[in-house]
Amino acid sequence: MIFDEMEAGKIIDAKLKEINAKVYPRIAPRGGVFPYGVYTLGTAFQISPSSWEFTLTINCWDNNGDNVADLISFVKNLQALNEVYCFSETVGLDFYLESIITIPDPSEHLARKQINYKMIYYNKE
Repeated sequence: MIFDEMEAGKIIDAKLKEINAKVYPRIAPRGGVFPYGVYTLGTAFQISPSSWEFTLTINCWDNNGDNVADLISFVKNLQALNEVYCFSETVGLDFYLESIITIPDPSEHLARKQINYKMIYYNKE
């Protein structure tokens, strides 16, 4: 069995879009409306013959400076993925919230938070 990153990415993208349409893979579109999120998938490590573990990192930005209410709401909505199981015809994915970190941004006008999920990928046998 193999880890199919493209299949995992399709499932993750669809689930994120259900929660918030302003979460994008790898890079946000130019002129994106705040708040928005950008996600990346970490390297997968095999933990059994048919399952892998990897990290889903979602970086979230808002341009409200000190008023981070919109960003907090945005991040809270994405926490709904904790302990969610998603699947396709061939694979399943479990989401486990690991951390939410406030990260200083070089721009004083931007607020940033990072959400990290531990992901378990299963091949259906």
